[in-house]
Amino acid sequence: MNFIPAAHKISNDNRLLRDALRTRLKIVQRHTSITNSMHLFLAKYNLDSPKQLNGIPKFQFEQLSKVESLLKEQMLDLEKQLYPFLIHGTKEVWLPAWLAYRYYWQYLFLLKQLMLFQWTFRF
Repeated sequence: MNFIPAAHKISNDNRLLRDALRTRLKIVQRHTSITNSMHLFLAKYNLDSPKQLNGIPKFQFEQLSKVESLLKEQMLDLEKQLYPFLIHGTKEVWLPAWLAYRYYWQYLFLLKQLMLFQWTFRF
């Protein structure tokens, strides 16, 4: 009954970690959605601050704010639980940051060259 090759099976430890990361991703998506809803809610009334709301809209915004803080707390709690499993002190963890740094400077260099090129042919 062993139809799936061993190469495609994920270990139980990795499966638990993957499921926890997926859960965190869903929480982050919900948090982002609620935060966007809060901003859109203020934009709907053309306001800059929730302090300017009155009555039912103020209550609605407070409910969104409570949900946002709860999701943020859940996200941070899950991150605290996952941290020991993800950070091992290896260079692989820092590799993406170094790549981003490298590409950022290459982008700035190319942007500078493009600006100089445009400036040269401006007249």
